[in-house]
Amino acid sequence: MKKALFLILSSILISLTSFAQSVGSAAPDFSLSYLSGGTFHLSDHKGKVVFLFIFGNQCPHCRSNGPNTESGIYEVYKSNPNFVAVGIDVWDGNASLVADFQDRTGITYPLCLNGSAIEDLYNTTYDRMIVIDKDGIIRFKDNAQATSAVVSSASEVIAYYLADISDDGMGMDMVLSTNQKLSFNLYPNPTNQSQINVSSTELIENEGEFLLYDLAGKLQYSTPLSSDPTGIQQINLEASLKGPYIASLTIGDQHFNQRIFITQ
Repeated sequence: MKKALFLILSSILISLTSFAQSVGSAAPDFSLSYLSGGTFHLSDHKGKVVFLFIFGNQCPHCRSNGPNTESGIYEVYKSNPNFVAVGIDVWDGNASLVADFQDRTGITYPLCLNGSAIEDLYNTTYDRMIVIDKDGIIRFKDNAQATSAVVSSASEVIAYYLADISDDGMGMDMVLSTNQKLSFNLYPNPTNQSQINVSSTELIENEGEFLLYDLAGKLQYSTPLSSDPTGIQQINLEASLKGPYIASLTIGDQHFNQRIFITQ
């Protein structure tokens, strides 16, 4: 009986651990020593988007793909004060081996030593990438190697979660005057579908407009919205739309913004 109970509890624990390592759940905290000295504590970086490159110091694919993370991730976001990048050697090589990996790949962001425990902690392996948002939630975790295509997908996620859209509708370089908050729901979000739904009680009696801006504030898409007794409007997305955007619902001189990520 005790053995059976132990097996059941163990099964539950494994399931919960697996869930905790999935996209959308809290990132397990950890601490590792930097190659250059000092210690990286994940918990020290709450409020920032954290990019992790999981590598093996002598892994051929990691050596080939490491430069992708440097050019496609770090060089793009390193000047943003809310972004942190770190590489983790899960092959537990000595400092000389990890330094050699850094030289071969040209990676300039910090690398950490003796990170083999991260594989179990995050249920991952080498030549993989993980993105953690400002609230410590896993937002990207691919089972594919860090090729340029996968790096591009990770970069879009980073851009999406770095975008700071405040309640008054102001975000990054995009400035939209907001006279009054206008609440609306947008679903599914993120979406990999060709259609999304906009829901607002204001649309029951009023016509409006739905707009999508890129993260630089440039208008990329707009469509009129008619009034509807349900307050719900279905929008057909253009096939060219992909990545992070700022969605705006406008009714008269009022509008309200929120982030949307399109993966179609």
